[in-house]
Amino acid sequence: MSNLQQGAEANAECDSGKVLSRLLSQASIELSATRAEQVAAIAAKLPQGTSVFISHLPRHSLAQSLSAVQSLYEAGLCPVPHIAARRIASQDEFTTFLRTACSHLGVRRLLLIGGDLEDAAGPYADAEAVLADPAVANAGLEEISFAVYPEEHPRIPRQQLEDALKRKIDRAAAMGLSVSLVTQLCFGPERILANIDAIATRFPGVAVHVGIAGPTSLLSLARYAQSCGVANSFGSLVRMGSSSFRLATASDPLRELEPVAAQLVKRGRPNVAGAHFFAFGGAVATADWIADQLAKR
Repeated sequence: MSNLQQGAEANAECDSGKVLSRLLSQASIELSATRAEQVAAIAAKLPQGTSVFISHLPRHSLAQSLSAVQSLYEAGLCPVPHIAARRIASQDEFTTFLRTACSHLGVRRLLLIGGDLEDAAGPYADAEAVLADPAVANAGLEEISFAVYPEEHPRIPRQQLEDALKRKIDRAAAMGLSVSLVTQLCFGPERILANIDAIATRFPGVAVHVGIAGPTSLLSLARYAQSCGVANSFGSLVRMGSSSFRLATASDPLRELEPVAAQLVKRGRPNVAGAHFFAFGGAVATADWIADQLAKR
């Protein structure tokens, strides 16, 4: 290998390390709406202003997440509520929650998702319907995030998802809102990167947050993967492991993040804003892991 080639590889490694550090320093995590008591431990590990997404759980009203929203706001973190359209029972539930969260608890960003119910619990069939509610335009929000899928959605055809995403991005932009996208969980770096490439081509001005599993038992991940339609890439993750790789062990987020960072350098994708960690109830462990990784860099 020539000195020039060695230097190029060294520079690529350095750049990859810088990209990985940026993904971590600008990371967000998820917190269960019922785990407000974990906020102090999370805030002790994460930088002030870190975005923490609050899940909208099945069979829970939006109001039940307000305690977590308030705790995050008071701790100096940035609360980002999930709004699962099909789980909202009424327009009054949504508008009351939004008014409280935005006027008193510092919420400036929402993640709008469809939700998993076969039949909508109330007036909102999907995220588009929520976005069209006048309450969103009048709440004082600054940013709306939407989910995108590196793997096939288990129920919705890809073209239908892509058409809906364009409509949502166009509507949000027309409302004067910034738009960002969060890739849903995927265990295949090549699929994540293909998704990022496609977004950069279609929506070059839209920021992407790369969804990664936090340090979680692989048994828990296997259950999630099967139920949410990402079993194919999870199978690839297991096959990539060594002979000591067992479902009783915890996943290592670097398994996905390192190859993603390396390829982002080669592909020159400035649209990637940071990593987003799915914590599966382990928000404190995820915050600890991020803090440990940042301390090493």
